Amino acid sequence: MFSSPFPNTFGFVVLAEHAERTAELQANKEPQASAVLNNSRQKEFLLGRDAASLALRQIGLVDVPHIARGDKAQPIWPQGVVGSITHSNHWAIAAVATTDRACTIGIDLEQLNRKPISQISKRICTASESAWLDTYSDTFTRTRMSISLFSAKESIYKALHPLCKCHIGFKDVELFWDDASQQFRATLLTSLSEDLKKHSTCDIGVLQNSDFVFTYIFVKSLPLLRHKH
Repeated sequence: MFSSPFPNTFGFVVLAEHAERTAELQANKEPQASAVLNNSRQKEFLLGRDAASLALRQIGLVDVPHIARGDKAQPIWPQGVVGSITHSNHWAIAAVATTDRACTIGIDLEQLNRKPISQISKRICTASESAWLDTYSDTFTRTRMSISLFSAKESIYKALHPLCKCHIGFKDVELFWDDASQQFRATLLTSLSEDLKKHSTCDIGVLQNSDFVFTYIFVKSLPLLRHKH
């Protein structure tokens, strides 16, 4: 799958659904999953919680009670910890860090062999992003880049929403693809908070293999996001 793109002080775990799971892992103690999720989604939910528990162990947190769900289904991390969980098609990834290393993390995993997402692109893309996607003439590459853009916006939401606790629409952030670094540069098109102002920018990393795209962002401190001149 993917190796950690984060500093070595972060916890990072990738799990497949067929991986062995021990009785002490967090997922077996999660009381909320079965009540709200169907069997397939429940398995992925629990796999994500397993990954999170193992990632927490990597940063020295062994005896952590179950990771609760917030009102938006977001994980509620232990005090002094930030993190993010993502899962797709029998895989789950979790990334965590202590708050002296980062003030937020956002990650997202998406399948690349899904159906073309032209309708989704219309809903999530700004005019500039649509024009950029139109530069890819072959369907294969356009689909991969469309899914990468969607994933990057999901990662941004997961990272920024805990900081501003306000609605963030797909078109509140505009992405620019940097060929040299093979990553996205994001610009906020609206102010979200005093620390996340309009025209602030940040980078979103992108990793791809034959089956998946994985995007990620972490913010070390606020205000980290840079302003365009």
